[in-house]
Amino acid sequence: MTRSTASTTDELSDDDRRRIRLRQFLDRRFLLVIGVLLATVMAGGWLAYEPHVDPALTEEEQTIDTWVEQPTLSHQAEVQRPNPVFSDGEVLRNQPLYYTRISPTLEGTYAYAYDAPDGEFDVDVDMSLLLQSVDDDGNAYWSEREPLRQDAVEGLKPGQEMQLSFDVNVSDVESRIEAIENSLGASPGTSEATVVVTTRVAGTVNDEPVSNRHTAAYVLETGGSTYGVETDTENVGEHAFTESFEVEQRYGPLRSYGSLGLMLFGLVGIATLGYGRHTGWITVTNEERQLFEAVSQREAFDDWISTGRVGEADLEGPRIDIDSLEGIVDVAIDSDRRVIEDRRRGAYYVVEGDVYHVHEPDWRETSGGDIEDTPSRETAPSTESERAGETGTAIQDERLELLVDSVPGDGSGGQMLFQDDTVDRHDEATDSDDWADSIATVGDEDRDGAHRSDTEVPDDNVGTTETTVEAGDSDEPVNDGEPLE
Repeated sequence: MTRSTASTTDELSDDDRRRIRLRQFLDRRFLLVIGVLLATVMAGGWLAYEPHVDPALTEEEQTIDTWVEQPTLSHQAEVQRPNPVFSDGEVLRNQPLYYTRISPTLEGTYAYAYDAPDGEFDVDVDMSLLLQSVDDDGNAYWSEREPLRQDAVEGLKPGQEMQLSFDVNVSDVESRIEAIENSLGASPGTSEATVVVTTRVAGTVNDEPVSNRHTAAYVLETGGSTYGVETDTENVGEHAFTESFEVEQRYGPLRSYGSLGLMLFGLVGIATLGYGRHTGWITVTNEERQLFEAVSQREAFDDWISTGRVGEADLEGPRIDIDSLEGIVDVAIDSDRRVIEDRRRGAYYVVEGDVYHVHEPDWRETSGGDIEDTPSRETAPSTESERAGETGTAIQDERLELLVDSVPGDGSGGQMLFQDDTVDRHDEATDSDDWADSIATVGDEDRDGAHRSDTEVPDDNVGTTETTVEAGDSDEPVNDGEPLE
């Protein structure tokens, strides 16, 4: 960040304005900004302490071994009546569809086993027939449960199998459902017949105690002359042995390095501001402040200001100084004029008839830029020769006035006029003192008689030296520029 060195509002760029605003804020809110940076350092230190100094401990679990239950559900039906398709006594296994007339009895076999590195289980299996009527959401309108089989085994080893079978006459199941519905006098929902197998296991695997309970089901889908079977298991699968241990918490890059970045940012900011305050780097100078305010005002009143050049003729009348840009804009609004910004002069003008209003910004007084000063009453000469000429003219007029005042009058206001084209000193003189010396030569003689003066006045239209004598009481003629005795 560098200081703005602009000397006019045109040279104050957008970057300069942003720098001035920032430095103004830092200068005015120095303690507040330092406090925020200190808070940033403290927050960064607090966040960095745990990851880098004292990491927290977290508990994690590690799988050390697994065991898997492996129940198997199978079903079959024997052909009990002769038919042209199946042989009498033939066993149909795991068919998607059975015929009620020729194979009315469904036989099911449930086998339980498990796989583990080492272990011993006590297994208890219970089978029952569940008849019920349910709605579309599975809610039962009525239900009836009938036990079928129950068995238990102790000390079942991995790889060993426990089996339990059942048989259900599907024709009898359909008759039972029909009898229940007749007794109820209605048949709401959907009727179902399900063989439910409940298994409970308890034991050890790798000397670790384990236990589980799960269910399996044979769902009978009856349809009058045929029926199907679907099998299902719940809460059966792989079981894991885990071990808990404590480890140091791992932190992401944002916590680990972002906290250090906060501390570094705060420390660098404090050092930079301290250095800037000590060296005056963040202090806004009066010139910069005035320029900034002038630019802001210029932008605020841009609709009433036009850029241009004010002519010399417009500045010959009375001058009225306005203290502020807002004031001269008010003058322009009241007089239905526009404010002219003459950047050559570094001032704002409103010309109203013979009177002109002018506002010279305060930054002109402190600015180091080369800005042409606005004339206070008359236009300043633009060249060295013009300044010399005007100086000579002013001195000439003054000398002529003194000359005329020194001539004694006769009561009628007489005067003396001297013209000479032999020497044109106006064009030759460049210095005001030399020009003044070349303007006139005044000789005072006897004031009671005649008063004579020889004044050389440049005149391009006159080619001779003309001498005029005015006397108070003498009417004598004058010859060759000398009074007659």
